[in-house]
Amino acid sequence: MNDMTTETPALPPMASPAPVATPAPVPQPLSLALAAQADLVWAAVMVAAIAVVFLVLNLARGVAVPVLVSLALAYVLDPVVDWLEHHRVPRTLGVVLVFILIGAALLGFLSYLIPALHAEALRLPDVFGELARSLFPKLESRLGIALPHTWSDAMTRLSTTGAELAQQLAPKAGTWLEQALGGTKSLLTALIGSLVVPVISFFLLRDYDQIVAWTAEQLPPLYRHHVGTRMREIDLVMASFARGQLLVGAALATIYTIGLSFAGLNLAVGIGLVAGFGNMVPYVGSATGVLLALFSVFVSWQGPWQLLVIGATFLVGQALEATVLTPRIVGSKVGLKPVMVIIAVLAFAELFGFVGILLAVPTTAALKVIARVLLQCYRGSRWYQPNASA
Repeated sequence: MNDMTTETPALPPMASPAPVATPAPVPQPLSLALAAQADLVWAAVMVAAIAVVFLVLNLARGVAVPVLVSLALAYVLDPVVDWLEHHRVPRTLGVVLVFILIGAALLGFLSYLIPALHAEALRLPDVFGELARSLFPKLESRLGIALPHTWSDAMTRLSTTGAELAQQLAPKAGTWLEQALGGTKSLLTALIGSLVVPVISFFLLRDYDQIVAWTAEQLPPLYRHHVGTRMREIDLVMASFARGQLLVGAALATIYTIGLSFAGLNLAVGIGLVAGFGNMVPYVGSATGVLLALFSVFVSWQGPWQLLVIGATFLVGQALEATVLTPRIVGSKVGLKPVMVIIAVLAFAELFGFVGILLAVPTTAALKVIARVLLQCYRGSRWYQPNASA
């Protein structure tokens, strides 16, 4: 009888249990004493960092300015690249697409602006001749002076006057130029820096999220969440103001462009963009737009009705900006009042020149948050509340 061996079927290997994702630890809130200490240290570090930035600007402005401009561009454009990345566009490709769009927009604007300026320049002799026939005789009889009656005479007189002024001001201009070059330390460095701004911006924008994450990792883990909250408060103020003002500027540029087009101005689009986006410095953009519109209407004069349309356009734009656009788009959470912005721009422009104008708003936004945090610490301290716990 043959031995019958029964083979036991092999059991399939047991699947290893899927790894259970460990939830990220929930940061524990700091005690009042530790939070106050962290706020004081954070405020001191922020103020010191701002002071260091402006110190570096004074010592090496030619190098610092391109880096700061590149950082500002990366900060403003990062949400756009993040949006593209969220829609499965690789980050590097997204940065390239954003730069292509910006370059195309600039080329499109220049392709409009240069022919429009050329057309305005061609009309100047005819406008001058019309003024010489109608207005200049009355001015000569009232003022008792002789005015040029042809475009060539005007250019000749202008060149003669310019040569005399140049001869008188040449020594002073040389001194001013020497002082300016000595103050900036390196004009050539600044010019080269302006050319490399797109390159620096590209790499900063590509690695923006990694830079932010690496910076956060350098904070002590105990205070990381608390300090991150404070930094997000500054980011909220600056982002809300900057991006809100861009939307307000776009709306105002549209209003001004439409109104100035009805006024028959050839440079309506260019003036509208300058006046609209220049509104980030309150009233400066509108004032510049009015001056440019008056010059343009001088070249394309059709009648007094143009002045009425221009005045109504800027009045309507300013009224909508003050009552509708800024309150609804920017909102009260930003807390940067127009008067505060004007004072900051004037003060920083006096201290640091054009660079101060660029840094006035973000610096004021950061200092506003720092002051609010320090005031909160003071009101929670024993100095303000003798019975408060430390």
